[in-house]
Amino acid sequence: MDLKDCLKKMDAAGRLAHVHTEVDAVHELSGVAAKLDGGKAVVFEHVKGYDYPVSTGMWWNRENVAAIRPQRGCASGALCRSCRLSAPKPRGARRR
Repeated sequence: MDLKDCLKKMDAAGRLAHVHTEVDAVHELSGVAAKLDGGKAVVFEHVKGYDYPVSTGMWWNRENVAAIRPQRGCASGALCRSCRLSAPKPRGARRR
């Protein structure tokens, strides 16, 4: 799976926002990203002075991560309570 695949999955799950207006990489992009921090991931389609779009926020929250890699057996692809409870504990992790 490459970046394009991840972005397609996030878009299909409604976890990706697109900014179509041109933004300045130095003065605007980071400010817009900071305002959206913690929500949907963002793709800036037109960044002034660059040939490629810029994406940010893929790992901001569990819903974004779940859109990319849904848990086994979870029909919705969301990280629901039952998925978290049934997920195996990492080695060396202590039980609470």
